[in-house]
Amino acid sequence: MPAISLSLINLSIIFVTLIVVALGTLLFYRAAGNLSPMTISPISGAYYILLLLSVFGLTLFAVGVNHHTVRYMRHGDSKQIAWLTSLVLFIVFPIVIIGLNKLFKFDPNIHQGYLAKETITYPDSNAEFITVLIAAVVVIAAVIYTYGMIGIENSPIYNMIIGTPSEELSRLRTMAEMEFPGNQYIKNIFGIALTPFVSFIAFLYMRKTKETRWIVLFVLLFIFSNLIAFYNLQKAPIIVYWGTFLVLLMYYGDRIKPLHLMIVGAVAAVAILAMYTIIVDAPISSLLSINEGPLNRILLTTPSGYILHIEVFTYRVPFLNGASMPNPLNRMVFGQDGVMRSGRMIMETINFLGIRQGTTGVYNGLFLGEAYANFGKWGLFFSMLHIPAMFFLINFIFLKLEKNPITVALYTYFTVNLLMTINGGYADYVFSIIWILVALTALAMWLFMTILRKLKV
Repeated sequence: MPAISLSLINLSIIFVTLIVVALGTLLFYRAAGNLSPMTISPISGAYYILLLLSVFGLTLFAVGVNHHTVRYMRHGDSKQIAWLTSLVLFIVFPIVIIGLNKLFKFDPNIHQGYLAKETITYPDSNAEFITVLIAAVVVIAAVIYTYGMIGIENSPIYNMIIGTPSEELSRLRTMAEMEFPGNQYIKNIFGIALTPFVSFIAFLYMRKTKETRWIVLFVLLFIFSNLIAFYNLQKAPIIVYWGTFLVLLMYYGDRIKPLHLMIVGAVAAVAILAMYTIIVDAPISSLLSINEGPLNRILLTTPSGYILHIEVFTYRVPFLNGASMPNPLNRMVFGQDGVMRSGRMIMETINFLGIRQGTTGVYNGLFLGEAYANFGKWGLFFSMLHIPAMFFLINFIFLKLEKNPITVALYTYFTVNLLMTINGGYADYVFSIIWILVALTALAMWLFMTILRKLKV
């Protein structure tokens, strides 16, 4: 990374950032009750995501760091606006949650008590195993269906194994995701969303009972979860899936130590480097460089997506006026047909050739970007209030529910997905049919277990 000029303006930007980070850290501590990474919660997790993946990177852009996306930023104020609004969000986010804590008389330290609670199971009943087994059969069938519809010859994983060139792999990856020939609902809901979720439930029962049947069931679900997470060679989903088990163990009640985090981080780093080497065919030297590879992608390319949203939707294309929202909301509220996600529009604007060749997909950024792309300044304002309120609500609800493997798995699922969506777009926070169906599946499983238990199965 080239040296940054320490001009008076840049020094002022760095000084303001440090002040805001210090104040935001104090506010997040009050909002979450604890910022320890060993006892993560949706609120404390948001602190780390916003700090590391938004504030840090956007500050670097504001002081003039060189990056390959800078050539698309033709107006300097786009970088300054993105930096400034990220700082505002870093303050407003915890303030909204502190206000809701006071309004609902909610003590955020309850989360620490939740972690110490025992997870409830019914060891004398077969109801739990029968229920999870039925769910496992359904989701495994969905994964097999997904691979069957893609076909061996078009499978990105198969082509990676046989050494297909990286450019062709990029095309196959995009085709598997954007041009899937089968039923999208089976792939996206039963395959991608529910297979990992059911594996989390099986893992908790295995962790609690240590019975052979649960071990076998979990291993099967773990294999198929990895297959569906990596079906299009995207690196993030499989890393997130593995990392979710750390949060799952925290919520289950296991004590996580710094060494555990270091081991998980090291394994994730090695896995990411291996996937980049195999999929992108990049040399190790470039992957370890600050100017290329995963570190550059995380610290600079991710936050640059937000700047490009400000740039493109201020100067190049009109606002989407709700077109990014899910179809039912689109038609009923905004009077539009079809969905146009802002990340796709960004990519069409800056890399139309890649879109036409089928080698690229979307360019997401901080959720403020999609809110701005759809509703302008009002989108920025409303999303800054809406998202922290949603984080509070999820935390508030789950900390009051009975702690059993289903609720722990669902709490973990929402925690991780809320955090990952911070840099994935605003529309999913407004209405996500997948999140709703995962919650309904959890409810249906709990009701089915209860019925079987009453029948003394």
